[in-house]
Amino acid sequence: MAKEVIRPEQFRTVKSKELFEEAELELTEEQKQELEGLYHGIFETFQQGKLVKGSIVKVDSDGVLVDIQYKSRGLIPRYEFGEHELKKLKENDE
Repeated sequence: MAKEVIRPEQFRTVKSKELFEEAELELTEEQKQELEGLYHGIFETFQQGKLVKGSIVKVDSDGVLVDIQYKSRGLIPRYEFGEHELKKLKENDE
């Protein structure tokens, strides 16, 4: 299984309007409003350093796989937990 490490400095805060400008898409005003509605709240919810709730999908030798209802699941490395904490974690726990 391939693993990718993403560091906080690889992220930057982006507003939905900046996404449209950077992509250089030619959208109608209606399409822009629809996209802004879809992205509304995402950038405020998922910010570096902000805690979010998620449910445990799997606990294995690599760590804890967590679903936070975003585009992909996240893996919290095993070393982030003590052994007693890992024993308490179960699938579907919050």
